[in-house]
Amino acid sequence: MTSLSHTLFSRERLVILEEISSTNEWIKAQLGQKLPHGTVVRAIHQVQGKGQMGSTWEVEPGKNLTFSFLLHHEDFFVKEAFFLSKWIGISLVSWLKKRIKQKSIYIKWPNDIWVENKKIAGILIENQLEGQRVSSSIIGIGININQQNFGYDLQHKATSLIQATEQEEELEPLLWECLSEISNYYRFFLQKYWAFLDKRYLQEMMGYQQLCNFEHQGRNFQAWIDGVERNGRLRLKQGGELQTWDIKELTWKGIA
Repeated sequence: MTSLSHTLFSRERLVILEEISSTNEWIKAQLGQKLPHGTVVRAIHQVQGKGQMGSTWEVEPGKNLTFSFLLHHEDFFVKEAFFLSKWIGISLVSWLKKRIKQKSIYIKWPNDIWVENKKIAGILIENQLEGQRVSSSIIGIGININQQNFGYDLQHKATSLIQATEQEEELEPLLWECLSEISNYYRFFLQKYWAFLDKRYLQEMMGYQQLCNFEHQGRNFQAWIDGVERNGRLRLKQGGELQTWDIKELTWKGIA
């Protein structure tokens, strides 16, 4: 049994639901009932898991990890919000590297996790605001574990732990392993070690300081990834000029 090195998560604050549309939506619906900090909600079958920009996260029942957890903040501001993505992305890569050997594992900006050239996990963060402060955050995570068959649209884009390791896994131990790694890195977020999170995010980032292909409003172009702004915007260098981009403004087509 994996022990948690910090008190962010506990088995007493774990909710397991057999079938639900979205774990993020379930937590959101319960916010008025003052769910405790660190509450984790796991779905055995998530029917309409949410992804970035309204996309869905499609999973086979009982084969993957789909869960969300709740954070309450005391002194956290909107301008710092992307550090949630950095913390969680770094944690997931760190955990997967312990499980998957001899393969490249990356954060694909802004918050997908890729093994080689396929997506294995996604993160969706929804913040509740009070003025310029973030009062609470719901962090949704989906990780492909034992799924081997993906739909036609995903078969060349998605992968799973079993495809990388050729070994089927029990889901509950993996959940606590993953939560333990997230908890290990929590102290860097809680103590606002932003420089550390910035550095680690870039170390784990796909395409950092490489020439990549992008599309903007039907126009294809190439640019060097120079980094990520603290508000999460992607910083690109093209012809000696630096520009920043939001996820809604361009499509990343891969490394050139």
